[in-house]
Amino acid sequence: MANGILSRLYRAFKRFDQAVDILLGRSLPPGHLLAIDCNALSHVQPTIIPGRSLKDILNDAILWAVPKKRRTIEKRLNRRFGVPKYNWKPHVPKTNIIMCRKCGHDYEVNTLCGYCYEKVKLETKEFKE
Repeated sequence: MANGILSRLYRAFKRFDQAVDILLGRSLPPGHLLAIDCNALSHVQPTIIPGRSLKDILNDAILWAVPKKRRTIEKRLNRRFGVPKYNWKPHVPKTNIIMCRKCGHDYEVNTLCGYCYEKVKLETKEFKE
């Protein structure tokens, strides 16, 4: 069972790697896709279109991934927190917050207390001066 899954993964990664190589032009396509017409190579004439600026050429050649309109605050909040009617993403309370034994401030588990750290930082700065 594991051997079958591994062989499928290997074939999928191999196909993906071949597709990336073809798209980036690093290698030739597989044998059954390779076809070259030698007579057509000598008759190719470059087409020059007069009056086109560099800006026109770039706008035609590249799809710029920039939004045309700004999202409204309502849509942004719906994307962040969900809509109760469709998919609700309620706030989840943190359970990894504890109180510092020395100063009484709250901080997350496996981190330093921010207040105590600032005090030590100021003492170290005074000591260095």
